[in-house]
Amino acid sequence: VLCFGGLGAVTFSATVQPIISNDGRNWMNYGTAITASGVGPSPGQAQATGTGNYAYFSAIVTAIAGAGAKARCIMNA
Repeated sequence: VLCFGGLGAVTFSATVQPIISNDGRNWMNYGTAITASGVGPSPGQAQATGTGNYAYFSAIVTAIAGAGAKARCIMNA
């Protein structure tokens, strides 16, 4: 998870919940939520690893805070 803040010394954070599916319709949580945080223009990052054979991966942003904060979740197979 990468979290980006706005300009200045603004504190920011984002939490995402990875989700998985084998049919693209029925989704379930994969592991626990991941939270990244930081201050100012530098991105905050956090990671988690897991193994599983699923056809679809996605994530839901469950919380985001800080002026101009943005979140990005990158999943690699």
